[in-house]
Amino acid sequence: MGSSENINQRIGDNIKSLRKEKNLTQADLAEVVQYSVKNISDIENGKTQIKVDTLIVLSEFFNVPVDDIVNTNIKPVSKTSITYYNELKPESIEYRKYSMKQYFLYHFRTHDNFSNVLEKGCMTVARDDLGEVHTVELVIERNYAKQNIFDYNGTLVISGLHVYIYLNGKSSNDRALIILRDPDSYSQYIGGLGVMLSTSEGYKNSKPCIQSVLLSSVEIPESGIDQVKQLIRLPEKRCEYTLKYDEELDIKAYRFLKEIHCK
Repeated sequence: MGSSENINQRIGDNIKSLRKEKNLTQADLAEVVQYSVKNISDIENGKTQIKVDTLIVLSEFFNVPVDDIVNTNIKPVSKTSITYYNELKPESIEYRKYSMKQYFLYHFRTHDNFSNVLEKGCMTVARDDLGEVHTVELVIERNYAKQNIFDYNGTLVISGLHVYIYLNGKSSNDRALIILRDPDSYSQYIGGLGVMLSTSEGYKNSKPCIQSVLLSSVEIPESGIDQVKQLIRLPEKRCEYTLKYDEELDIKAYRFLKEIHCK
């Protein structure tokens, strides 16, 4: 069986599992996407490649990420347990590689237009006293502002294939969202590239900023700072770029962090 057939079968199995969990018939699902029952049957049996727009409709209908339907092996659920999810529960084993850990966050200063100044923050992840959420504390030292220390708190959530870190300024209206890929093949998270969306002092007073960031479980030595800048390099021209996942750059970042981590 070819790889495309494997993918079609996995998607079909996932759709069937999600349909059965909602106690729907193939006819019910056919009505949702305006297909015939035979079309739904062929999709669930891996005989037909599903269209992207149909996949999006089903993702919204079942309230699960498209990534889950395509990449995850969703097993049939029982009445007492749910084996697919959007957001992992705080007690999930997946959080162990992040919780009770300290990381260093590297990003370019955004207060100056396309500044080449690298900022470093110290971030800790812990589980709250009730065990209901994974909290984040981030402290960034800046020597150019009246306020030298900027601190943030927030939460860390794993959903689908990604890690989401939501941050709020403790003494300002700063807001930020950091998105990272969740490496399911590692027992611990040594770091990696991510994307940060942020506003300074509230949306009205500052335009939102999107940039690449690097997280590391150990502090990067001075000798590695230039390489960090290359990994999270700024675009040459304003508004003529998009930040997309770069597998080659991601692998380069992982090898760099692994080398630093092993020293």
